[in-house]
Amino acid sequence: MPRTVLRSAGVTVAATALALVLIAVINATSFAANGWSGPRRVIDGTYREVSMDVDSNGKVHAAARGDSGLWYLTNRTGDWTRMRVTFHPLDGEDVYPSLDVDDADRVHIAFSRHTCGGCVPSIETNIYYVSDVGRPAGTFDEDPIWLDDGDRPSLVVVNDARYLAYQHIFVPPSCEGLCGEWEVLLRTDASGPWTTAVVEKYATRPSLAIASNGRARVAYEGRSGGIKYAIAGTSLGDFSVRRVTFDSRTVAPRLALDEGDRPHIAWTRNSRTSNGGGSYYAKLSSGTWVGGQFTTIKWDVQLAMDGRNRPQLAVLGPAEGVHYYRLVDGSLKRQTLSAAAIATSVAVRIGGNGKPVVLYTTDGGVPDGVYHARKT
Repeated sequence: MPRTVLRSAGVTVAATALALVLIAVINATSFAANGWSGPRRVIDGTYREVSMDVDSNGKVHAAARGDSGLWYLTNRTGDWTRMRVTFHPLDGEDVYPSLDVDDADRVHIAFSRHTCGGCVPSIETNIYYVSDVGRPAGTFDEDPIWLDDGDRPSLVVVNDARYLAYQHIFVPPSCEGLCGEWEVLLRTDASGPWTTAVVEKYATRPSLAIASNGRARVAYEGRSGGIKYAIAGTSLGDFSVRRVTFDSRTVAPRLALDEGDRPHIAWTRNSRTSNGGGSYYAKLSSGTWVGGQFTTIKWDVQLAMDGRNRPQLAVLGPAEGVHYYRLVDGSLKRQTLSAAAIATSVAVRIGGNGKPVVLYTTDGGVPDGVYHARKT
């Protein structure tokens, strides 16, 4: 049954021994604005928190939060269409959708439902799931399936197995009264019935990828600050953890694996302040994280790996437009997709032609809506 998220008890934990971190600044320069189709507005209206995937035919599937609920957006039939997935509950809202397309081009969406409006300082946060498996393509049951209490899901579906990383409340031994702390969990039906494993306690905001051996990899924020990376020892869990950064101002990691299952992570630093920081990218090479800051633009950064093991990044900043970065001759080069857009969320994936597809949502600067751009 759904549970209540309680206020933090303020418990801290000491950092564990972790791998050596090497951060080197990456020079990022602009390149010519060519070879792109778009961006163009494909859906009008106010949306945010977009999550996207591309199917085997190169068609785009996305979920986004609207003013009244969650929506499914797609160009599956050629034209862009939208389908309502949920209505916000009367005492809350549906947020943080995470969409994945399976090997049969079926759509799966996990999301958080925040309820108990007016409950101060607590709210209820629960994870729900919908899919079009066994239904007409692009349609969803009006009653989503409750999976667990928690927040900020990251969903991957591969080989008919569902993997879900999310943050979840636990009560530490030192807790007295109404209190709790976040932990990151992995939930999967890879073995048949759903199982749950702890990735790490005192952790938040997971980003999930599944390696070719069917084992989970998770990047997330550590409770004591900085970005961490966890590797599952089995298909069900048993995680070992590496430190990526120690800086508590580094947040919102995005994880992608290349063709050799090597991890690549993007994140932001000082994303909610006006001075300093930016967007960062690093890869694990011979046990060391190699990379660094590639732009001072900060707010949200998304990452995908192409078939040639090259990172493709999309970045937005508050009133700083939407930008795309790719690796050229050892440096990340920038393409400004829209300098005018006040974007609220962005996603990047690799399309059917092996080239990047970018989707972003706007709330000012240009007409509100969902914008689509693809490399030709």
